[in-house]
Amino acid sequence: MKKTKRYGVTMQYVLLFGGLLLLTNIILGLVMMHQTSATVESLVRNNMLDITRTAAGLVNGDVIGTLAEEDVGSPAYQEVLKDLTVFQNNVDIEYIYAVRKVGKDRFIFTVDADPKNPAEFGEEVLVTEALRKASVGIPSVDDEPAEDEWGNFYSAYCPIFDSRENIAGIIGVDFDSTWYGEEVRRHTLFIPIIIGLFILGGGIIVLFFTRKIQTRLDSLNTELSALSSDVDALADEFLSNSSFSAAMADRSPPEFDSGDEIEALGSRIHYMQEEMKDFLAYAHTMAYTDALTGVRNTSAYIEAQNRLGPGILDKTADFYLIVFDINGLKQINDRYGHATGDRVICSAAKAIESIFGSERTYRIGGDEFLVLAEGVSEREIQKMLDLVDQQILQCNESRSRDGAALSLSIGATNFRSETDASFQAVFTRADDLMYEKKDEFHHRDSIRDQER
Repeated sequence: MKKTKRYGVTMQYVLLFGGLLLLTNIILGLVMMHQTSATVESLVRNNMLDITRTAAGLVNGDVIGTLAEEDVGSPAYQEVLKDLTVFQNNVDIEYIYAVRKVGKDRFIFTVDADPKNPAEFGEEVLVTEALRKASVGIPSVDDEPAEDEWGNFYSAYCPIFDSRENIAGIIGVDFDSTWYGEEVRRHTLFIPIIIGLFILGGGIIVLFFTRKIQTRLDSLNTELSALSSDVDALADEFLSNSSFSAAMADRSPPEFDSGDEIEALGSRIHYMQEEMKDFLAYAHTMAYTDALTGVRNTSAYIEAQNRLGPGILDKTADFYLIVFDINGLKQINDRYGHATGDRVICSAAKAIESIFGSERTYRIGGDEFLVLAEGVSEREIQKMLDLVDQQILQCNESRSRDGAALSLSIGATNFRSETDASFQAVFTRADDLMYEKKDEFHHRDSIRDQER
């Protein structure tokens, strides 16, 4: 009679433990894959939305809101097209364009930066739920890809507001659906690798535990070391394929050498998590920063208005609003070129920011800046404005060689609880004061021209 092979109690426990270990790893791995895939997908979508917000922040709402079909090719149209083309050429996107709502569930193209096959002004846009949300002021990304004559895309939309806080248009950015899927798969690739290696390690333990304990431990250490190397490689791949790498170029990862391979692995995974948090913080900062000057942009300005809204309504708000406008910027651009004009804009931003701080300074138009200062007195404001004048004087002395002098018209006022019912009321008063100064500047300029 053939004898049946019997396993001892210890071996049975080892096999049972090994089987439970493998089963647990598989279940946990599937859960991790699902959760990580959802998290990575959310991060990718947020990145898409941050790119779209940044693009929308560059576009002048007062300009794009007034564009008509006959304006195609005009300087105003070209200004918007130029801003969108910067993103079309330098960011990993398929298409970027401006959209306007013209009726119930009807949207048309106004400006399309596609260099090969741009949509005509007035051509209807494929309507998705994300576009509908953007039309009521909510930046959104499509949940599912949509297909039109240009391809199959996930699209992100962000509203553009004019100076009256009305929605003047919508910026749309298309991301190829294949790219979207590859991004999600690329960032979740390390999960099945980790699962596979853990399962392999568990299998090695089950197969060799009863034969040679030391061999089993050596095999486990080898597998953990290989796993650590894979995590390092994945971290390097992530950073090398992200625009974040440029901002973090001077930052090097910590040393992970440790006698405990599991501890070293945990440190590496923690490091990757911290890198992702830093990336999101960086993307958020870029979405609220003016690309040319580095001060806060229109999106940040709108957010500040919304934050002050409750205090204005209950009359507890306490802030000064100062509007700055560069005098003669068009003449500088015409005479010295736009590169010099951009330097003048940057000089104005630097002069204002150096006195009021970056957290208070906003660029809200091509040549217009705004300072929002809370909890300061009229005397302090006047002292700061005097310091701004000194900064401008120093700037002009140092830049006298190119002849493009910096001059600002300034209007400053504070919130008046007894009369002001909205933020716009304060802004309008400051803007009117600024234009009075600008009229005085032009009058003085005209007199000097006559004297010559």
